Amino acid sequence: MQKQKIIDAYIEFLLENEKRPASVYKFSKSLKIKEGDFYKHFNSMATLENEIWKDWFEQTLNKIEADETYAGFSAREKFLTFLFTWIENLKDHRSYALFVHKNKKPYEAEPNVFGEFKKAFLEYARNIIGEGRSAQELAERPFISEQYHKTLWWQVLFIFRFWACDTSKDFEKTDAAIEKTVNFAFDTMTKNAVDSFFDFAKFIVQSK
Repeated sequence: MQKQKIIDAYIEFLLENEKRPASVYKFSKSLKIKEGDFYKHFNSMATLENEIWKDWFEQTLNKIEADETYAGFSAREKFLTFLFTWIENLKDHRSYALFVHKNKKPYEAEPNVFGEFKKAFLEYARNIIGEGRSAQELAERPFISEQYHKTLWWQVLFIFRFWACDTSKDFEKTDAAIEKTVNFAFDTMTKNAVDSFFDFAKFIVQSK
């Protein structure tokens, strides 16, 4: 319970003051807890924020995997479901998410508090990409297909930035963006005319 209390208080402090606490000591003092109580759960404020995003990812994953129909989805459908559910969950924390988005350094490709979330997500992405490859839903391409899971991470970052700037009613434009970006990403990973040409050329060469 104390761990969640610290997380909730941290987010509240950040939003009310529009900046992060100056130190663990001062933050703990404002909570009327010992500094050591904070360190029982987190070794720094950066660790705390990383855990927030990882927890939200895990909550999303648990929610979608609890649906029995999810297991039968294609890789494309699973990723669509993940993004829709993740964004829906983030709506309850939009003010904090916007703070993170706004305070990302210009030279950073992604918020540094996404570190643990990214690690957990890439493992998830590897699994659904692996399923897609096994089911021949995705094209096998030398060197490239081993990097497909990273493409999904870039989709997550794009959707996060799009949603952060979305002013449409109930974020309808974000819903459309999810559909379009996921379809585009998976269309580039599925077999197309170029793949067919090279397969045919390879067949001709090997048949001589």
